[in-house]
Amino acid sequence: MKKLLFFAVIAFAFLQTVSSQSDISQVVIPKRVYVGDMAELRYSFRSGVDFFSDLPPDQPERELAFSSFPFEPENDDFALNKAVLQRSGLTYTFVFTFIPWRTGSIDIPPVDLAAAVYGAGSAPYFINPEPFEVTSILDKAGDSAQRPPAAPLLIPGTTYAVYAAAVLAFIMLIVLVRIALNWTGIVRTFNRYIMRRNYARNAKNALRSLKKLSRKSEKMEDADFCLELQRVMRGYLSVRFDRSFDVLTTSQIMPAFEDIMCGLMSGEKYCQVENLSGLFLRTDYIRFAHDSADSKRFPAEDFAAKLQKDERRQLIERARTVIFCFEGVEKNA
Repeated sequence: MKKLLFFAVIAFAFLQTVSSQSDISQVVIPKRVYVGDMAELRYSFRSGVDFFSDLPPDQPERELAFSSFPFEPENDDFALNKAVLQRSGLTYTFVFTFIPWRTGSIDIPPVDLAAAVYGAGSAPYFINPEPFEVTSILDKAGDSAQRPPAAPLLIPGTTYAVYAAAVLAFIMLIVLVRIALNWTGIVRTFNRYIMRRNYARNAKNALRSLKKLSRKSEKMEDADFCLELQRVMRGYLSVRFDRSFDVLTTSQIMPAFEDIMCGLMSGEKYCQVENLSGLFLRTDYIRFAHDSADSKRFPAEDFAAKLQKDERRQLIERARTVIFCFEGVEKNA
């Protein structure tokens, strides 16, 4: 009687196993597996055996211990990363996550799922995944032949130069953006710089002309000296104040400055404009009062239509003083 009961249990387990594995499907993810890639084998089947009887009803997954498997987790064919069992009603899915180490067909040995879940004393329930193919990485590119070595993308030793060029380009971009945002101010500043440079050059040329005039003044006639002195000063004033002084008479000098400075001349500049007007009056008198009645009046140093001793040097110094005042610099000797 006991032998009959034993054979009945074995037969029931066998029939249960056969019937439970009648609806089996297997998929490998990704579809094309390469050596060294992480892959996943999903083996699904239906079974009346409850592999989650010891767990809460709402727990859909359990992890399986590697020690119950009939192979080493790390072997020549693959490295086992994780093994879990998932359930959905009477359907179970054995998920086998691994990394293949060789190409060709890999066959995972049958696994006793009952032993993996409940231990070695349980009635055996084997699942046997089908073999699958692992492809070489060379086949991934569609070319299994070795290719000749390719030229380097960068010339050796130029890496830092490329980095430096990239940083320089970034800095230049920032500079260009700042220039674009401040273009009006930059143009205004540049124009002021050009104007100041032109003024400085004009003053320098006028002072140089006065120095040349001083050297040759003793060899010149009084009228010629006065004419040349006025020519130098009128040329300087025309550039400095952007207004033609060549056509102005001496009596128009003071009104012209009042108009240029909108009546806002400082005391020092007002004195220098008077000094300039006096210089033009004296040189006009020397040029045009020769043999006039006034030129014969006394005292001669006040009315004679000729330059007195050391007067040429004094007139040149007066002209230099006017220039230094208008340029806003200290007078040099």
